[in-house]
Amino acid sequence: MAKIKVSGKLAAIGASYQNGFAIRLPNVDLTAINGELTYLTINGQRQAHSGLELDMTEASFVISENLNADAGYNCQYFRTQATCREDINLEFELNIGIAAGADTLGLPPMPYDPFIFATPGTYHGDDLPNHPGRSLEIHLADQSPTEKFDTVNIMGKSVDDSDPASGKYFKTANNLPWALMLPETWAWPLERVDLLKAYPNFEEYTVSGGNSQILWFKGENAVAAQCY
Repeated sequence: MAKIKVSGKLAAIGASYQNGFAIRLPNVDLTAINGELTYLTINGQRQAHSGLELDMTEASFVISENLNADAGYNCQYFRTQATCREDINLEFELNIGIAAGADTLGLPPMPYDPFIFATPGTYHGDDLPNHPGRSLEIHLADQSPTEKFDTVNIMGKSVDDSDPASGKYFKTANNLPWALMLPETWAWPLERVDLLKAYPNFEEYTVSGGNSQILWFKGENAVAAQCY
């Protein structure tokens, strides 16, 4: 019997839009999940549900529908303001049981497909459908969205330059991504500080398609005064 364990913690929340967080197992069918062996713990407490989205074709798990509410912080912005030094108080562990004989050969390596989505019933901008909820997703660069994503009304809006025909997703025209995955602990920009001001080499990294300035995120390449 195969098992997968994914754990994480919420280190910071910036901006004012409210979002949830989920993890999809690409190319793994919902029926491949052994529900009896699958469970979710939040801050060490086993939850009544595993987060498995039963109305999906692929296996996808909602860790939180509203990170802002579940984080339980008192600052205006959680750990993105220099004066906000609150403790991290949202940690999770997702244990996934895979059914015997299930096909998981197409499953990519970790981190699989972590993504955020709009918290249902909350505002996310004038150029998007009113209260888009689960239909608005933000994934890592070039990761296709789930079947719940509203490709008609959301994809290509504002400065999004996604092009499914070429496999381009969640990037601008000059390849700036909507989400990042970094291999180590990172000093993120302070609230309202543009990423390019905190990490100037990031622009060359993206424009080059990731071939230049590959260590742009290192502390020695940061403008320390612009980072948390």
